Amino acid sequence: MSLYANDFGYKKLASCAYPWKLNQEYDIKLTAEGSTLTLSINGEQLLQHEDDAWSYGMYGVSTLGAARTYYRKLTITEL
Repeated sequence: MSLYANDFGYKKLASCAYPWKLNQEYDIKLTAEGSTLTLSINGEQLLQHEDDAWSYGMYGVSTLGAARTYYRKLTITEL
C-alpha cells in the first residue's frame, strides 16, 4: 500500500507491505485532517504522512503496473 502525490509527476509519500488476498473485500479509509494523511485498511492504521504542501487539491485511486481493482461504495465526507 502506498500514498503518492501527483504534482507533474508521482512522488511516493509513504508505503508499507500489505498481504492482499484474491477475491477479498477491504474497507479502505483515507483521512485528510489538517496536514496529516492517514490510511487504514479494515480499521487498522497502516500509513500516516504529514505534509504542509497540500492545503487543497483532488484525490484519486489507482493501481500501478498490471493490475485490476474494483471499487464500490466510494464516499467522500467533509470533516
